[in-house]
Amino acid sequence: MDLNEVIYLIEIDSKWIEDQLRILKNFTDEGPGITRITYTKPWLKAHEYIKKLMIEEELEVKVDGVGNIIGSFKPKGKLSKRVSTGSHIDSVRNGGNYDGIVGVLSAIEIIRVIKRLKIEIDKQIDVIVFAAEEGERFNIGCLGSKAITGKLTEEQLNSIRDREGKTLLQAIQECGFSGKIDECRIAKGYYNNFIELHIEQGPILESKGKDIGVVTGISAPSRIKVTFKGMAGHSGTVPMDHRRDALIPLAETILEVRRIIEPVKDLAVGTVGFIQVKPNVATIIPEEATAIIEFRSLNKEVKDQLIETILTRIGEISTKNKVDYDAKVIVDEKPVYIPTYIIELIEKVANNLGYKTLRIPSGASHDAAHMMEICDVGMIFIPCKGGYSHMPKEETSIENIVKGVKTLVHTILSI
Repeated sequence: MDLNEVIYLIEIDSKWIEDQLRILKNFTDEGPGITRITYTKPWLKAHEYIKKLMIEEELEVKVDGVGNIIGSFKPKGKLSKRVSTGSHIDSVRNGGNYDGIVGVLSAIEIIRVIKRLKIEIDKQIDVIVFAAEEGERFNIGCLGSKAITGKLTEEQLNSIRDREGKTLLQAIQECGFSGKIDECRIAKGYYNNFIELHIEQGPILESKGKDIGVVTGISAPSRIKVTFKGMAGHSGTVPMDHRRDALIPLAETILEVRRIIEPVKDLAVGTVGFIQVKPNVATIIPEEATAIIEFRSLNKEVKDQLIETILTRIGEISTKNKVDYDAKVIVDEKPVYIPTYIIELIEKVANNLGYKTLRIPSGASHDAAHMMEICDVGMIFIPCKGGYSHMPKEETSIENIVKGVKTLVHTILSI
């Protein structure tokens, strides 16, 4: 079938998508919401299930050294280009059932549409399921796309550990993957494009009554790990003037993050979402207190200034409280900007389908940001109810998903 005839004929199999969402919801650890951490049993079960779906659609499926799945659909005739699409299937702890999964199922549905309508294409379409997009277990996000683009190192595989002390490489190999990062690398230019569909994870599209978010750029996280070291003591017998309480400077630092963000709050955000106190006993003065500070922004200069400022203030706060400290930047990624021609194409496609669009930056990081190292990328957002994400309340409607898939299908076919 000719592509020009397709726009009026494409129907998305919403029942199939709903059925898959229901099935995948079962692959989780106990507790509220979805807990499907990469390199755990629930993730492995979901991994095998998605692989099965790809094989059913006759994709050429391979799994690389860190567990990325790539399913290739190749044209019968001449190959003009290669495009890729997909997302991730892992979750944060007690997260939702739509983050990442929508993009994976939508990518597979593209192949199902092409086969149903017998559309003749001249491009290879690869469906990619990235491993470890969330940094839940090892505090390193987008691990799979970093491996693909050559940004993951052997040193990281052997040095990064989870809370139980297990290395990243050990976790990977325990799941049956080789851990060889040279198996993962895809050369720059192999793909012409990567397009990712994702829930917005924020309230803007819903509040403005828009159907499709056309992403203009993807902000990048920087994270600082800080540990204050004081002296433990009995909570009842050590006078206040004699204490070196490690938690006090940490508390001051957390408030300082909020203070320095305030003047640039339209350009950046700051969060302290991880805290660890030792010995963490009610009757003992804290001896050690650790936090991870995160800044995100589309403006690299603003983000760099925030890092510099908070590191200076950490030193001053430590001196004032007479405690030792260690602070280091553990993540420092660069924001990316979506090429104008892709923004305009997604916008045109969505408008032709009758959808209301909004150009919008992504505050969250995504695998698409790292794929920019090897090809031009685009992102399509759909609304999520109340803007909730990374929590059990995360939700979007099947109507939103269908609009997103239709926009993705036509973008992939047109690009």
